[in-house]
Amino acid sequence: MVMCETAHCAFDKGGFYLDIEIRKVNHKDFRIDLEGIKNNIDSNTIALVASSPDYAYGNFDRIPEVAALAQSYGIGCHSDCCLGSYVNPFITELGYKLECEYDFKVPGVTTVSCDPHKYAYGPKGCSLLLFRDKKLRERQFFTNAVWNGGFYATTCIAGSRPGSVIAGTWASMKKHGRNGLKEKARKILLAQTSVRKQLSKNPDVKVTSYHDSPIISFTSATVNGIALAGIMHKKYNWTISKL
Repeated sequence: MVMCETAHCAFDKGGFYLDIEIRKVNHKDFRIDLEGIKNNIDSNTIALVASSPDYAYGNFDRIPEVAALAQSYGIGCHSDCCLGSYVNPFITELGYKLECEYDFKVPGVTTVSCDPHKYAYGPKGCSLLLFRDKKLRERQFFTNAVWNGGFYATTCIAGSRPGSVIAGTWASMKKHGRNGLKEKARKILLAQTSVRKQLSKNPDVKVTSYHDSPIISFTSATVNGIALAGIMHKKYNWTISKL
């Protein structure tokens, strides 16, 4: 599988378990290098991965272009929408700029992942993997009809899973509803764009989130970012991931 180095570490984990080579391409100024992706595709490549947005910096990979590239090679393209799941659908509707389409509206996107435990406010442990068609989804299932214990079937690597997590996710989404999730997205996007705007005025800070998304990131060549994050936590109770 080929992807930008900003793709989630879960793909490394999957490659580790399934003995699949993961090829990571360096980002260019915190954004995907499409030419680098193309140069790493060979006859053994099974899929490309694009983030919408990525976890570290909050930028969208060029999903339509990555998907078109995958389609030209006849391989899969996964859109990792785990962070954007319940914010992305409202970006344009709320008057912000959606950097690019990210779901099955894009030809060539074969699978999409999303996490209701993030901005749908459900309990952790419930994630969704969506397939473009049923034929592709069938490859996800494991069945054994000749086991001594009877017919056995699972839809994912995990076997038994708690129904309480699914029920909690359903309850959260029913409670918030579409309008509630839209209002949450509005506050998230307002906060992200406002902080981004203010930080961009500071000559000591380089904002590395270029797109409207749930993530704001920044770096500095003159200020110790780790120390700055510590001060912001101690003085203002801001919890900032230090990467």
